[in-house]
Amino acid sequence: MTAYIKKRLKRGKKAYNTGNMTKYRQLGDKIITLIKKAKAEFYSSKVKSKRKHDAAKWHRTISQLAGFEGDNLNNNLISDSTPDTAEILQNIFTKPWSKLPETIIPSLEDVASSLKQENPPTPSIGQVKTALKQLNSKKATGSDGIPAWVLKRYCEELAPIVHDIICASIKECEYPTAYKHALVIPVPKVNPPRDIENDFRQISILLQMAKVLEKLQLKLNLPSSYFRKAFDLVDHGILLRKLAEMNVTKAFWLWAPSFLEDRRQQVKLAGTLSSVKPCPAGVPQGSVMSPALFNIHINDIENSIPDGLSINICKYADDCTQDKVVSQGSSSHMQEALEAVQEWSNRNKMTINSKKTKDMWICFNTAIPAP
Repeated sequence: MTAYIKKRLKRGKKAYNTGNMTKYRQLGDKIITLIKKAKAEFYSSKVKSKRKHDAAKWHRTISQLAGFEGDNLNNNLISDSTPDTAEILQNIFTKPWSKLPETIIPSLEDVASSLKQENPPTPSIGQVKTALKQLNSKKATGSDGIPAWVLKRYCEELAPIVHDIICASIKECEYPTAYKHALVIPVPKVNPPRDIENDFRQISILLQMAKVLEKLQLKLNLPSSYFRKAFDLVDHGILLRKLAEMNVTKAFWLWAPSFLEDRRQQVKLAGTLSSVKPCPAGVPQGSVMSPALFNIHINDIENSIPDGLSINICKYADDCTQDKVVSQGSSSHMQEALEAVQEWSNRNKMTINSKKTKDMWICFNTAIPAP
């Protein structure tokens, strides 16, 4: 709001009070134009440049200009009793694991014929240093209290030490126990959240060292050509069998169950921690390794749909879409495809989210035919 605009507003108010409506309307149109121009100039000088050079600061500035509150959690739903609310959210987030079917983990003898019998590949100190350099300094700090910027800034000095830790994990086929503890931050899906059961999603904060280890293991053992796209109800036994079918090394296959098993999580809400609970299934969200493992788990879903149905299938993360062009008067066979996907889900001990399952008809005729 410039001094010139304020002066015009005063003149407009004076014209209105004296009954000079013609002048009042003229000044009103002029003021609207001036305000639009001032907003454009402010955005261009103060905000626009940040979008390219500092996206986070640009987003914060836009949110402030739009009047969004910085803390979405500051509302009546959770402000009354934070310690109790953290525990309630922990119970909600771990509820999918309360009725899991029994998991049968395959033994090494069961899958030995599918595995490469060779020494596990290990990274060089240079590769470790590069991985440390590439850490995002703005990412949240995990439960070990070591921020990413420390590892990044002192990568030269820390690389040999981190290299020894990573090589020991790879050669001993053991994922460090301390890396399995995740801090979970509840984030509202809507603002303000009203239903504590459904209006929060969990964001896992993992250790930065764990991300370095997983990134290098992924690069050494699972090239990107092994899967095409990038998580709670993943049966570990089924996943390990599918991993063996990809002809990975024996050492990496033995390392994978150590990565998946005995994980635990703890909800952090406004500085308060809930109790610690185990994560007996799924792949840890926020982990570098998890998207690759999840892709391996769901990669065969299109094989469940018979070729004769001519159904296209697209997968993205945990979303799956089937589509088909159907001529008027022909059968779509979409129901058979859905039943095949349901059977695949049952075999793989996964659950389709019925609330998010939708169908969409696209027709260019004036009269839409009955399904």
